[in-house]
Amino acid sequence: NAFASSEQFGRRLRKCMKSRGKPEYLRLVSEQWQAAAQLAPLYGYYNDFEGLQAALQRALWVVRDEPDGPTLHSRFHELGFHAKQPLKAKVIKRRKLPSPPLDLFLARNGLGPPSWGPSSENMPDPGSETDPEQSDDLPDEPPDVFDDTYGGSSGSPNAPRNHRQAHRVHGDFAAAVHPEMLKRAKKREDTVPTCNLELTPILRYGDGLQLYTSPTCYVYFYSNLKQAWTVRPGHLRPLPCFAVALSCPAGAKRAGRTAWLRLRHRLVPMLRQTAFLLFREARGILPRSLRADSSFDAEAYTTQEGMLVARPGDAQLELDEELDHGEGSEEEREILALARKRAGNGAAANLGGGMFDFDDLEDVDRVEEVAEEIRQERQQQRRKRCAAREVWRRDARQQAKQSEYFKAAEARRLSEVSTSFADSGVAKAEALVWKQMARKAFQYGDYFVAQLYYSEELARLPADDGERRAVVHSNRSVCLAKVRHFEAALEDARQATQLRPTWGRAWARFGSASASLGRASSQDARDAWFKAVAFDPSSQHIEGLSASYKSDFGINQDLVQEHQEKGNEALRVQESGAAIAHYTVAIANVPPPPLDPKKKDELPLLRSVLFANRCLALSRHKLWDLALEDGQRAVDSKEDYAKAHIRLGVAQLGCSLNEQAYVSFANALRHDENEYSARKGREICLGLIPRWESRLAMWRRARFARDIGRPFGDTNIYAMSEVHYDNPQNEEWANSIHATKFLDDVLLITGNLADSFRVLERAFTCLRPKFRRVFYVPGNHELWIVRTEAQKFPDSLCKLWAIMELCDRFDIDIFPAAVCKDVYIVPLLSWCNAAFDTRDPFPNPKSEANRAAKWPIDRDQQVWRYMLRLNQANLDKPYHGTVITFSHYAPRTSCPVFMEKDVAKTSGCPELDEQVRDIRSSCHVYGHTLCRFNQTVDGVKYVHRPLLVEVDFDGTLSKDSVTRVFNGSHLCFDMVDI
Repeated sequence: NAFASSEQFGRRLRKCMKSRGKPEYLRLVSEQWQAAAQLAPLYGYYNDFEGLQAALQRALWVVRDEPDGPTLHSRFHELGFHAKQPLKAKVIKRRKLPSPPLDLFLARNGLGPPSWGPSSENMPDPGSETDPEQSDDLPDEPPDVFDDTYGGSSGSPNAPRNHRQAHRVHGDFAAAVHPEMLKRAKKREDTVPTCNLELTPILRYGDGLQLYTSPTCYVYFYSNLKQAWTVRPGHLRPLPCFAVALSCPAGAKRAGRTAWLRLRHRLVPMLRQTAFLLFREARGILPRSLRADSSFDAEAYTTQEGMLVARPGDAQLELDEELDHGEGSEEEREILALARKRAGNGAAANLGGGMFDFDDLEDVDRVEEVAEEIRQERQQQRRKRCAAREVWRRDARQQAKQSEYFKAAEARRLSEVSTSFADSGVAKAEALVWKQMARKAFQYGDYFVAQLYYSEELARLPADDGERRAVVHSNRSVCLAKVRHFEAALEDARQATQLRPTWGRAWARFGSASASLGRASSQDARDAWFKAVAFDPSSQHIEGLSASYKSDFGINQDLVQEHQEKGNEALRVQESGAAIAHYTVAIANVPPPPLDPKKKDELPLLRSVLFANRCLALSRHKLWDLALEDGQRAVDSKEDYAKAHIRLGVAQLGCSLNEQAYVSFANALRHDENEYSARKGREICLGLIPRWESRLAMWRRARFARDIGRPFGDTNIYAMSEVHYDNPQNEEWANSIHATKFLDDVLLITGNLADSFRVLERAFTCLRPKFRRVFYVPGNHELWIVRTEAQKFPDSLCKLWAIMELCDRFDIDIFPAAVCKDVYIVPLLSWCNAAFDTRDPFPNPKSEANRAAKWPIDRDQQVWRYMLRLNQANLDKPYHGTVITFSHYAPRTSCPVFMEKDVAKTSGCPELDEQVRDIRSSCHVYGHTLCRFNQTVDGVKYVHRPLLVEVDFDGTLSKDSVTRVFNGSHLCFDMVDI
């Protein structure tokens, strides 16, 4: 196919056909053949004519049904090549032998009774692998040849003497006496029973404990306690085993290898002695520790002859004496048996008896050579063990010396401590040292060591200091619980509660230890958790109390009502801790809402009331984060419950979420207009928001100096006004802005970007990725409450706070910030003031302008004042250099507006210009008026250019330019193509 599709090959071939009978015909054919012979091996064909011919015939057969198949056939037919089907490969069929009888199968595999041993009646014939008709014609062979070939013994009276006799005796199934089968049977007899060990991590998810060492190490614990105890035949049942793995990622590198070796030399012996004591399962298996001194006199103990009892550091007897390696020794017989097995079955059979042959001497020599190799291997292993034992003895003697030294040092320290106990100040200092050591060990995760240190601290505290002793008991209870010694942890927690009955943490330790022992739902554990919440209502204590009362059998109406009434009574008497505990018990006995949205929730009001009441109790405890969670759950349970919104608003005020708190109080008033608490809370929020001290406001103010170090000359500032993304033509214009042309520039949007919140989000999605930074102030259209948003926003201020949060999500600035060195952008919120109309400076009560905006205050006299108050906190920033301010409404009465009826009353705010002057602005950009303006008044440049998109007669849009107000070095008023 490759040759046929080549144009050059086709031209040469046609030239050869035309020159047939001419003198140059042979030369052209030779050149053509040389080119084909060079290309053929590249495509996997032979470079001779026969190989190419066969390959072409196969290729033509394969492509006979392809679209170009007839063309190829006709082209190669002219050259004498025809399609030929390749021959099919012959499948060799194997002769299927009939299945042997059951008794013969069991006998040849050693699965029958002992009476089914090898005999002439049940041993198969080795010649049955051939056809029975052919085996009858085989010539007789000498018995020694048969014995030597198939491992038989000429001394056995029942052994067949030749193939024909074996066939007659044993039949057609003789595979079991094949030499390979005999080797397998011998190997199965010599195989030692195996024991499989499956280790699984003890800790959950296989996590390890991090050791804060240098370098950092991780310890992993494994055991086979989860392994199935049923074993297969030939396998041994494993004993309980434990393993500790020490991992150091830094030690795998060349730089940390030395530190890792040094650490491992010190850490491994300690883990070997103490690691298995950290788990209850291991402590239950390990034997009890022996006493330091003997129970009887030394004469009462006797030892057997040849037994050695020694301690590390004591004199050791020489254990590596030369063993007797005579011919009759047990080890020598073992070596010879192993040598025969390695030398092969033939040598093993010949050494076992039968007719002697001189060739057997070679087998004997081979066995002797293998035996000598085995002796040398065992001697080398013996030397290694001796060397390792010497190292162990040396280390043992060194440890004994160190132990004696440390014992003497400890004795001196105890004597000093005993003499200094008379002074109580020294005892307190000692206790403080042990406390710091225990705290450090707990931070590093050494819980076993930490509880020992706490015990030392407890021993040095005076008996009358119940408060400090309770703290130590509580801390030691935590350490014991960490190492899963829950009984001792429970006892320490009980002592802590006795010493400090009003300490919530001690009761929490008691409840946690009871839960770890499997008594989480017992009355003692419930009472402990209840007291823990009543004395210290933290999140951990509330979760523990909920878990202890969790019920899977539906609602317990009597218990819920009882604890709800007790919680209400506790709130009335100002016992907020007990109220939180009672409400927690009631909530734990109320089933959660169904996960399936199609199923109806039967208890939304009860759940909302309980969460709202607990939110109030938590607020009185000033636990604002927990109160915020409960308030949100109360609102989610029942949206139209006004008190839930009030409780949520109080919690949000405590968390410094002033804007969200205003929304919560506004929602409460929407559901119940007579709620005095909601109205008062909304007024408080209106007074707190202009300070901009909430969490979100602090984050916005922190963006002020993000670009203050950016170079001065590479930033262009553009302005947009009256975009109205709701209009399809304006939306198409915004989408047509170049995607990468303005990535280093800044955009100012002076409002009226969209009417609805959803369209505003789409507009931000379109414009934000095309500029480095975008500054935005909402206009009057954004603050309208359209019909589809009436249930979402109670009033226009709620929508304003939502727009600010939307800007935070899109990384759009609504607070002042520096865009480069000595260039600042200051957004100013504004609303229209009827005094802007100098001819009639009074509001028109019948005006329909901005009727879609809903305000909680007077829209004619108070809204514009509140907007200016929102700007007050941003006026005292350290502005210098070029300062560009922008707003939605016009700041001066000299700005041109349409002089129609009441239009001037809704076009600007003259008090806004005072804030522009206070900021020392160089340029002010505004919108709304739809009248282009570019003029400098009293040192301030006022700029306004609304977007104008026109549709031509042919349906195309006019690509209106964007206004540039700063070109990187100075102010300007340029039109830039988008």
